[in-house]
Amino acid sequence: MIRRRLGVIGVAVVTATLTSGAPAHAQGDDRVPLDENTALMVGANTLKLGLLAFEYGLSRKVSIGVDPPAWLAGTFSSVFAPNLHVKVALIERRGYVLSARVAGYYVNLTNSDGARGSLVEVVPTVFASSEVLRHLWLHGEVAYNWVRAVGAGDLTKGEVDNAIAVRAWQAGAVVQYKLSPLVSLIGRGRYQFASTPLVVKGNGTLDPYTTAQLGAEVHVVHPHPYLAVAAIALTWRHVGLVAGGGYGQYFIPGANLPLAPVGFVPEGSLWVSF
Repeated sequence: MIRRRLGVIGVAVVTATLTSGAPAHAQGDDRVPLDENTALMVGANTLKLGLLAFEYGLSRKVSIGVDPPAWLAGTFSSVFAPNLHVKVALIERRGYVLSARVAGYYVNLTNSDGARGSLVEVVPTVFASSEVLRHLWLHGEVAYNWVRAVGAGDLTKGEVDNAIAVRAWQAGAVVQYKLSPLVSLIGRGRYQFASTPLVVKGNGTLDPYTTAQLGAEVHVVHPHPYLAVAAIALTWRHVGLVAGGGYGQYFIPGANLPLAPVGFVPEGSLWVSF
């Protein structure tokens, strides 16, 4: 009888381990993981409202969302950028996740000279996250920024609120060390290792009798922007906070457009989940 009970218990434990299907970030509670810049997912039926992203988990492996900074930019600047993204977990194993994210942005451009135009950006990204050692996670990503701009007037700068828009390949990495389920230390880097000119097409009226058509290529002065930051992350059951800073160029979250100045780069995020 004792052997039979032990056998039943053993089978139950093995079955629970193999069929739990728990994502790699499971910690025995319902904390929302660090899904920004990583392959981790917010989880099924979870709504995350954050400064950098709104995300909703349609299932454990699929989520949709928007980037609020781009939507709200039109309230204090000439840029209005509706956007949408979808994130899918391609492989989920205990201690390893591979996912893909596709984001789309439509930017309405105007300036003080009366130039009007639009910019379309599509950003496919592949993420990989792995627990290489106990409490130590490595997160990596490769992203491609596809950009096209059209308009009327002087749009040759190819700028979106001082961010240079070009077609580019970027790589990112995050090192996360979990001191506890609540506290993590984070180091993050990003580097644009390749880029191609932005092709701009437009037209305008020089005077009542003359019109002009524009065809130009936008080349950036610094084709390899980068950043390196360090931060601390606090993840309570329904609230998360990331705060820190570093050096380099600030990349607009989601769209990955680098701002021109090189210097101090803030690192921060805040979210609540339900």
